[in-house]
Amino acid sequence: GVADIFTNYANADMVGHATTNAAWFDKTVDAIIELDEQLGRLVPLALEKGYTVMITGDHGNAESMLNKKTGRANPAHTSNKVPFIVLG
Repeated sequence: GVADIFTNYANADMVGHATTNAAWFDKTVDAIIELDEQLGRLVPLALEKGYTVMITGDHGNAESMLNKKTGRANPAHTSNKVPFIVLG
């Protein structure tokens, strides 16, 4: 059988990079809601099959969409800590 499965949901990252103004804030929220809904589908099934599920990110992005110094959109990666969640 399959020992490991890896996936990358890039919703928040991709929309965060595309952010150029405040109008994109709602699109980023929508992307994160979609990500949450998809994890809500995947995680229970994986746990039911006996997998250990690990959820993390490689960097921040959507949590900091506004540069406080310039007042402009911040589409760059952040160095903020990201969660590492282990289930199962």
